[in-house]
Amino acid sequence: MGTVLRSSAILVVLAALGAQACTPRCQEVCTKVLDCGIESTRVSHDECILSCQLEENLFDVWEDKEKAAAFKAHKRCIRSSTCEEIAEGTCYDELLFVLEPQSQP
Repeated sequence: MGTVLRSSAILVVLAALGAQACTPRCQEVCTKVLDCGIESTRVSHDECILSCQLEENLFDVWEDKEKAAAFKAHKRCIRSSTCEEIAEGTCYDELLFVLEPQSQP
């Protein structure tokens, strides 16, 4: 009985770790950014998702593992950050983005 309980506990911990480590889909990232009011006047939800997916696919086509990893880290950062942190540029990565983030008025 103790072994089954320990195995179940280990699976729960591994599942929780896996959920934190997985990369969010573009839809989730765009929803968060737009819900925070960031970029909402510049791009629609569908445009955001398409742009995100195109960028993700581009790094795969280029076989640029460094940028692909950075983009995944960027999406995880957005998921785990507050709206204020995102607006302040917490998730900005100069490897991915040429322009500096603009502060919100």
